[in-house]
Amino acid sequence: MATAKRRVSYILPSPVDHVPRLQLPPHGVSRLGATGPLLMQYREQKAKVRREEKPTHPRHRLGVASLALDTSTLLEGKHSPEGILYSGGRDGLLMSWDLGMPMKRRKAADRAIGGARQGSWELMTGWDDDIDEEADDADDRIVSDGDVLGDVTASLKKRRRADELPHEREWETDLASFQPGTKTQFRQCAQAHTDWVNDILLCNYNQTIVSASSDGTVKAWNPHATTPTDPTTIGSHSDYVRCLAYCREQNWVASGSFDRTIKLWDLHRTSTDPLVTLNPPDALAPKSSVYAIAADPFGRLIASGSPERVVRLWDPRTGKRTGKLVGHTDNIRAILVSEDSKYLLTGSADASVKIWSLVSQRCLHTFTHHTDSVWSLFSDHSSLEVFYSGDRSGLVCRVDVENCPDISEGECLLLCSESVDQARPSTEGINKIVVMDDNLLWTATGTSTIRRYQIPQHRTTRTFPAAVDPDGGRMTPSNNKRLLSPTESPSEPGTRPSTGHGHSRRLSFAPSVQSVVSDHDVKLNGIPYDSMIRLVSPNDPFASFSSSRTRDPEVATLYSAASVMSVPHHNVRSPQQSVFHSSAMSASRTDETVMAQNTARTLFEERELAADALPVCAEPDDVIRGDHGLVRSIILNDRTYALTVDTAGEVAVWDIIRGVCLGRYPAEDVAAASHSGSTVGGSEDKEHSPREALEAVRERIEGEAVVANWCHADTKAGVLTIHLTDRCFDAEVYADEVGFINDRNFNDESKLNMGKWVLRNLFIGFIKEEVRQHQDGVLPKSLSRTSSHDTLEQKPRSTSSPSPEHARRPLRRSSGSTTVQCAPSMIPAVPPNVAPTARSSPLLAPLILLPQSKDTMPILTSAQQPGSPFEVSSTPAFHQRARSGTLDGALTPTATTPNPGKDDYFTARARQQSLQGVIPSSPDDFSGWTGNKPEPQTPSTPSGLMGRLKSFGKITKRPVSDNITATTLATPATEPSIPEGVPLAEVAKTPVQRLLAGPLEPPTSMEAPLYRLPHNTAVLISEESQPSYTTVYRGTVSQTQQDVEALEVAMPMWLLEYLLLNQIPTSAPLPKMSFVLIPWNKDPDVEPLPELLNTTQSKLTASRYLRVRKIVNHVQDKLDKISPTSRSRAGSVRSFSDTQEAPRPNRSRAEDEYEILCNESLLPLGMSLAAIRQYIWKQGTELVLHYRRKQPTAVTSPK
Repeated sequence: MATAKRRVSYILPSPVDHVPRLQLPPHGVSRLGATGPLLMQYREQKAKVRREEKPTHPRHRLGVASLALDTSTLLEGKHSPEGILYSGGRDGLLMSWDLGMPMKRRKAADRAIGGARQGSWELMTGWDDDIDEEADDADDRIVSDGDVLGDVTASLKKRRRADELPHEREWETDLASFQPGTKTQFRQCAQAHTDWVNDILLCNYNQTIVSASSDGTVKAWNPHATTPTDPTTIGSHSDYVRCLAYCREQNWVASGSFDRTIKLWDLHRTSTDPLVTLNPPDALAPKSSVYAIAADPFGRLIASGSPERVVRLWDPRTGKRTGKLVGHTDNIRAILVSEDSKYLLTGSADASVKIWSLVSQRCLHTFTHHTDSVWSLFSDHSSLEVFYSGDRSGLVCRVDVENCPDISEGECLLLCSESVDQARPSTEGINKIVVMDDNLLWTATGTSTIRRYQIPQHRTTRTFPAAVDPDGGRMTPSNNKRLLSPTESPSEPGTRPSTGHGHSRRLSFAPSVQSVVSDHDVKLNGIPYDSMIRLVSPNDPFASFSSSRTRDPEVATLYSAASVMSVPHHNVRSPQQSVFHSSAMSASRTDETVMAQNTARTLFEERELAADALPVCAEPDDVIRGDHGLVRSIILNDRTYALTVDTAGEVAVWDIIRGVCLGRYPAEDVAAASHSGSTVGGSEDKEHSPREALEAVRERIEGEAVVANWCHADTKAGVLTIHLTDRCFDAEVYADEVGFINDRNFNDESKLNMGKWVLRNLFIGFIKEEVRQHQDGVLPKSLSRTSSHDTLEQKPRSTSSPSPEHARRPLRRSSGSTTVQCAPSMIPAVPPNVAPTARSSPLLAPLILLPQSKDTMPILTSAQQPGSPFEVSSTPAFHQRARSGTLDGALTPTATTPNPGKDDYFTARARQQSLQGVIPSSPDDFSGWTGNKPEPQTPSTPSGLMGRLKSFGKITKRPVSDNITATTLATPATEPSIPEGVPLAEVAKTPVQRLLAGPLEPPTSMEAPLYRLPHNTAVLISEESQPSYTTVYRGTVSQTQQDVEALEVAMPMWLLEYLLLNQIPTSAPLPKMSFVLIPWNKDPDVEPLPELLNTTQSKLTASRYLRVRKIVNHVQDKLDKISPTSRSRAGSVRSFSDTQEAPRPNRSRAEDEYEILCNESLLPLGMSLAAIRQYIWKQGTELVLHYRRKQPTAVTSPK
């Protein structure tokens, strides 16, 4: 098996100080000879400079893709939970926020979450005649035979009493104490992924958050652990992981991926192998990618949606498909399963929401109030009678049909609209909705900002003000206070009560309609009519055809909202409204009698689309603001600078060598440059893409350099990341082009290897520590390196105390994590007070027999163990390694404590202090050291050659890996030992062991000068996998000196060989190019210089990076050999390698006497042959250069 390739990456930190504003140069400015970008400071120094306040905590940089709400976790010192919101973004961040919401326990009257009527949806949709028949069928299926459709209809009384709530729903908002506008506070964040986070969910009694990412991994993070650690990988897919579902009773997580599979992961085990893999009928079908999944609480059903336009049903216990629901006409983007597992709610790109019966496998009703793709659904109602939906246009609606005899009696509200930026509507789609007790709603959109809205309460609590008790709890409406339906009008003097479902009209004899308009004409149950959308009854024989409410379910499911998609998305009117509106309004209107049909109520009765309504919440109650992350980057041709553009359209210039931002171009300047003669310009009304913005700036500032590619950049996580592979040593630049001008250590011909330069500065701390250990006589560690990625172990950071520089930072970083940052004022969480429940197997499978495993345990919490539930001990005893040895090889054994829960994420792990000493500083240059110093005696520390060999394959500090297996975490039963008398030469050494055992010759400052990188520059080492690279180490530049052991394991051999031996992989020789050098003979008044070569042999060959200065010197050398009176020409000269002579002391400089031209353009001395061919010659034929004596005036440059 071939070894997987690894690469090195570093992330340029966002600037902390103010970044200067730059001014774009005029279009067409000559860049002849300049290799770097043309950066001009902004001229108007007195103008107002934008100085935004830098946040004191991390923010999302890109769009927020998912949200999760925790209303059950209690914080220390608090008498009730206050709510924690979790968010996952396209920047790979998982963040948590303290909501500060007053909460109280649910009252006994409100505890029943399953108190819905039997067959409620069937009653509302006219399918109630099938309820008895289905109930009889359910009684016949007492014994499970693997058919999920039979199982889900079985009685749930044995599982949970009707008045029993899950632990996660025991608390509710205390409305009496709630203060609108309460600010959300940052709590924690973790850089969990290197690509988009597509979905998150809470499990383990809200103690663990699971995330799915486009990097192909499913990770779990315990934010409430005593010592927070990095998120842990629990599984992976071969393509983007799109969605997650959680089985509460069986505690497994299902993940759906674009690799067309659904995998189940047991959270009680450490194995990264899935419990079950569900495969589509055709694994190669292009439309089988899984976009949405949902699971019932008892682990009997999984429903999945995909571009196939069907909902597939699976039995996770058998891994087989049990059915499919056909009816949608486009991709299915969101799925919900009811608490009783009887109903399914689906949202689709066909702009419809459908409610399905899982018992009869039919669509009961189709909601068509959206006009754009439905991206998100949310409901905490046991039978989904109250649900929220969000679409691509940014509209969020709530449908409430609880306890309604007919759907037309229900309520549909447009709650809010996120389409605030009409110029960029595609960025405002609703990715996720979460709601707290039908009081507060949070939205996640394509922007980095999270908004909270205070929404109207549940429909049944708004009948009268008395519906809310003094404690803020909900009261059930009394029998004599019936809730008005949207089709009824309240009786009042001068108003006729409505009869039936017809329009209630009020007669007026006044000349103006406004004189008789009351509050009841604009509101219903406290909600403005303008925000309401009429729900059409499926039993209404006069319903419009577009509503697709036909009695035959096979026909009803096929029409949904396909016809709606063909109409515009703004100011849309339904077909029924367009046909009957004008005639109905004009038929009953006279000069004396005015029918009040132009009121808000009349408009509501004709409104069937949310796009025609006004949102209830015009402004959010609170906003969690995000930053403008980077969305695209490009490296300039000098391979030293890069351009990036962020979500606001601002372009920044970066020095990718030194890791700093040099300046920025405001979005308005970039837009103006695109509109004013640029090659990427266009209409001013046109919104330019990020690529066009970068090109507009690049063509104005980029120099004329030709440098080999040594790295590549990306902005997947909203930050600029530079990646290096073993080909990073292919590029060289002249020292004066990267800032070393007039430096005594470098001359005009000195070159720097870009890859060497960067790598030495990234890992200078690692080099210092390795050399120090060799100089102190510390033997190198015995390391076990294999090509298998599964052997890379998850390793937390060292628990050593942070430096004073880091201690002064406003955020505290966990000592056990490289990615987790906590707010200084974060209050720790109290473990949930839940009784452990017996658990027979992950799938509770009567169909597949799984033995009771000793590693299957009840869920534990952070207070019950130091590292729960996914925390790995920082220094496991069986991975201890000592760096100090004795001359005689004596070994002092270290006791190892077996881990009783080696295969359980939620089992406590023993801790042991690591053996680390003080690390002194060392010089920058280490060349010439041979490593032959004697070893100091340290009798109390296990080491020596025998100690090294006994610790073969063990490490103290493991690299941060994205995979943990049961094999790597298990304590070995016996340690490998070397019998006495066996020669050490017989023990095979790995390449790393052989490298560390020999002398070290690291690179010097002459070939890789040192500079100061920002201390928080993140360094990553990743291994190639599918669908992207997997991180095996993550740290910062300032931590490489402490992370020597982890780096020894994670580093590829090509990197170790360079850093410690100054050896780089062999590469192809530098390319050469040929050119013709002849005298300039176009000046009739000047005698031309003699030719240097024979006319038949006038071609020269040199490195393509040869500078004009060398050519001028060559001309002077050859002309000095030719006698002034002789017309004879010198012999053939084909190469520059043997033509250079020692400079004569009395001879003037060549550049003062001669000059070189190409295409009648005077060439600067620092220009290379490759640049001349690309920017001056611009032809495919042989490059021709001319030489002449230096003229007082220069030839005009070409246009």
